[in-house]
Amino acid sequence: MGILESLPVQRVRPVLFLPLFLGTLRDYSGYGNHGSNTGGHWGSARGVDGFVNGEVNLNADASLNPADLTIFGWGNIESAAQTQYFAATTDVLTRFYMTATALILTTGGGFSSINLGLTRFRSAAVTATAALAKPSFYINGGAIGLGHAAVALAIGENPWNVAGFTNNAWTNPFSGLLFYPAILTPSEISDLHIWSQSRITPRKQWPGGGLRYPDRGDPYTPATGDPLFLDNIQTARVTLANQTSGKLSNTPYTIESGTWALNEDAATGERYIQCVASGLISRRNLEAYGTWEVGLYHCDACTTRFGFAMPDRTAASAGGFRLEVGPTENVRIIENGVAVLTQALAAYVLPTTAYRYRVTRSVLGVMTTYIKGGSFTNWTLLDSSGGGSNPATSPGITTSLHSAFDFDVGDRLYLDRQTAGVVSPV
Repeated sequence: MGILESLPVQRVRPVLFLPLFLGTLRDYSGYGNHGSNTGGHWGSARGVDGFVNGEVNLNADASLNPADLTIFGWGNIESAAQTQYFAATTDVLTRFYMTATALILTTGGGFSSINLGLTRFRSAAVTATAALAKPSFYINGGAIGLGHAAVALAIGENPWNVAGFTNNAWTNPFSGLLFYPAILTPSEISDLHIWSQSRITPRKQWPGGGLRYPDRGDPYTPATGDPLFLDNIQTARVTLANQTSGKLSNTPYTIESGTWALNEDAATGERYIQCVASGLISRRNLEAYGTWEVGLYHCDACTTRFGFAMPDRTAASAGGFRLEVGPTENVRIIENGVAVLTQALAAYVLPTTAYRYRVTRSVLGVMTTYIKGGSFTNWTLLDSSGGGSNPATSPGITTSLHSAFDFDVGDRLYLDRQTAGVVSPV
């Protein structure tokens, strides 16, 4: 399969596809809109292979001026001292730009702004129409807001000559760029984000199943901004003796307390991490936004906790966000050990039964929780009759250092997966 065919969006063909991570300015869309070098070079800028310190000029071709347009760029984008514009409208009313301290979207005639507080991101997208509808903006596969209806949209530079708003061209390196002659849907942009993240720095398979970036050290520690964490529970060797310290078997998890084992279901062959004596295991997680999916088996009359955006690895029951299955078999999302964001009623799930949970959190703090398993044959929004709402909004926590599992005796972990961007299962 060729690289064009590998794109997750196939209903419409791009009119420009520059896979800069391949070290070329060739357009792979088939439209011949190849780029030309005006002084840049290939190198590793902020840890990402791409085109840096220069401009790429494109053909002035009619195919690049469609009625409807989606522009998608990806890379390991970090803030710099210079304010720089990813997109702006020529009527000055919409500006999507990055400063040294934040990513900002101004949204209209009153210059109201959304300060996303981000100093790095992995992909950005904008959609616009010739009918002057408001452009839509996306970061890391998730929608962040609408701009103002405009005369035209400029990409990669400040399009007007107004005092204080000049010389702010986009200077961050991209690993790739796509133009589509259509308005892509939010789910298609999310799919592109997920696809793009393996096209930044080539990843290698680590023995035992874990994924790592080859140039970033500890194979058990996902790199900052890593778009995907996959446990290796199903491929790790089964440990015969219970463990109380160090790495659990050859998995990515560190034992903080308690006794743990990696077991295998004799009937199905499925492997799982089991808590033998109450305690906690942790792994690094440097992302407070995105999508988490876990497979949990909850024993009766106990509390099973998954902390998924935490300031400290030993605080799954306290700081940050956690998903909790309680002794009455209710399920809830808790913030900082106190605030209930989403809560189902008692007896919502069955004990000694495995369920999968998926939690998504956008850069604006909108959190949505889903469940699958037992009587929930398909992915289902977690019920919130016991308190809070689903989705729930909580923008306060912006950083994370760890994820952790705080289990009681008999609890099991079957799956732990993390993806950048909001990836809804339904």
